Order: sequence, then structure tokens, then C-alpha cells
Amino acid sequence: MASSLPPPPGFLLRTGQRWRYELPAAGFIACGIGLMLGGGQRSPPLLILAVANFALMCLWARCPRCRTAVVWRVLTRASVWKWMSAVLDLRQCPACRFEGLPQDASNAGG
Repeated sequence: MASSLPPPPGFLLRTGQRWRYELPAAGFIACGIGLMLGGGQRSPPLLILAVANFALMCLWARCPRCRTAVVWRVLTRASVWKWMSAVLDLRQCPACRFEGLPQDASNAGG
């Protein structure tokens, strides 16, 4: 008998793409810390790197079925204070509702 419970949180984890969110997020945070510790000095390369990491974080992880950039989709629709946890707690693609079952992770390109 099939379970009617929703899949556990972790759409990006189940599709093998969580690293596509975490790696640029870590780079973005590191750049932010570097900019704050810069003592008020301008650092255009660090700022460009921060923007690039943010864009990569938002656009890199995609639904294997509909190719929607899931992080961007959540970011533009969730509360400012909750979007990061909303991304990690995703149960399905916010666009097509694909659940990203574990056997589908090998097809995710991640």
C-alpha cells in the first residue's frame, strides 16, 4: 500500500543538488565577511565575487523535470526572513510539484 505522507524535507538533497545551493551560499557568506572585515576599504573584486556567488546560488539548482531554478523561485515568493530555511525545507518543486524521489537523484546532473 502506497503511503499518502508527503516526502521528507530536502528536495535539493533528494535530487542530489543541495551542494549547488550550499557551495555558492558559503562563498557568498565568506565574501560578505571579507567585505565587513575590510575596514571600510572598497574591494570591487570581492564585491563582484559576492554578486556572482549569489546569482549562482539562486540559479544553479534546477528541478530535474521542469528545469525551474528552484532557489530563485522560493526566494522571490517567500518571506525575506524565511527564504533560506524554505529552500532547505522544500518537499517538492515549487513550479511543477515534482517530489524528487531518491531514485531520481542520478538523473539530476548533480
